[in-house]
Amino acid sequence: MEGDKNNNKKENNNDEFDPDENKDQVNEMNDINENEDDMFVNPEDIQEIEEIDKEALKQEMGEEMDVEDNLDLGNNNNINNANVNDNNDEIKEEEDYHKEYENFKTKGEIYAINFHQSSGTLIIGDGEDTTYFYNLDKKELIKEEKLNKDSVNFIKFSSDNKYMLTASVDGTINIFNASKNFELVNTIKDQDSEIHWVDWHPKGPVFAFGTAEGAIWVYMASNIKNNFNFYSHNEPCTCGMFLDEGKKLISGGEDAALKIYELKEKKVEFTIKGKKFIQNPITCIDVCKSKAIAVVCSIANEFCLINYQNGNILYYRQYPSVSQENACSIENACFCYNDQYIVFGDSENHLNVFEMKTMSLRSSITVHGDNLTKIIPSKKKSYEVYCSSSNGYIYVFDTRGMGSVVLREKCHSDVIMDFVVTENENFVITSSIDKTINLIKTIDIQDS
Repeated sequence: MEGDKNNNKKENNNDEFDPDENKDQVNEMNDINENEDDMFVNPEDIQEIEEIDKEALKQEMGEEMDVEDNLDLGNNNNINNANVNDNNDEIKEEEDYHKEYENFKTKGEIYAINFHQSSGTLIIGDGEDTTYFYNLDKKELIKEEKLNKDSVNFIKFSSDNKYMLTASVDGTINIFNASKNFELVNTIKDQDSEIHWVDWHPKGPVFAFGTAEGAIWVYMASNIKNNFNFYSHNEPCTCGMFLDEGKKLISGGEDAALKIYELKEKKVEFTIKGKKFIQNPITCIDVCKSKAIAVVCSIANEFCLINYQNGNILYYRQYPSVSQENACSIENACFCYNDQYIVFGDSENHLNVFEMKTMSLRSSITVHGDNLTKIIPSKKKSYEVYCSSSNGYIYVFDTRGMGSVVLREKCHSDVIMDFVVTENENFVITSSIDKTINLIKTIDIQDS
């Protein structure tokens, strides 16, 4: 398999990758042949962390942080536990929930959606290889495109909303011009493995994605021939994103390795892998806006904070699982409340709030029977987060205090696979395995 990867590698380029030179245009990158060994991480670059330096931690987080003598708390006795159903003697399943778009249904299960605010167009990707363009206001289908050979699993807009891309399980990426009625611009079929994540550069028409082969590819949307890639993970690359205003990339994989890439020099800057780091396949990553800190989580309930500029590990904890038979997985994590908290959802139906100041779990909200499938922090109220569930519910949680549920709305008969919040946060648009979309009004609770 590794030999196949080497044979399939694309040529890389010498010119510096510097999106900051022009916000709307990235300089072209000329192709060169690169030594195959340079594509893999140098073992000398691996950061083997044996213990956490508390003094370094204070310097990283600032003097206001209260660092306990024992960062890895042995139990959760001090955690505030809240329950979504505390105020209800019995939860009644809503069979006849509100269906805003009952006349629209896709051919396959819906795995991805996104919303173009200015045109009012909802883009929908389903399990029958089809992308739908649907006008929400008029409640009518504009067009549908069958451009892939497998399910559409990602739909992402560029930072300026000029470009949109769809990614498929078959490894195909289609790029559309969102400002010209979503005209198809380019199609990328350079590799055929499943795409696990996609992220757009924050300043230019450049995007990156990670694949099941462990590769990361970086492309210009306007000229797909200009690209470079990294084959640095030994197993599938499960998550990744741009860092430091687009100067760097971070990625995690099933090989339990976290990698930081320097994009100007097109190299792996360092790899974090060690005894005090994640020991199991990495599931999700998010980065702090105010400091060079990233949160990294795994399928085995591992939670870790790192400084992505120097590789320092600031905190590591493997939270105990309630079930002794099955390991608990952390599937989603994000910073919120002006980077004071990290919110993460686990596979045992909990929304957990981790406080950065005390480096401890502040509260844990139990959501009975509902695994949380996606978490988005509110931009309007920084202490609130939107969550979707496997039971077809949309939630809005207030992370302050013990944590509370602001909104719990049944909107689908099956798992909500994706949702998007409108720009003014008056509505949440959802999609589901049940092949439908729905609209949830939030303006009343947001303004209350």
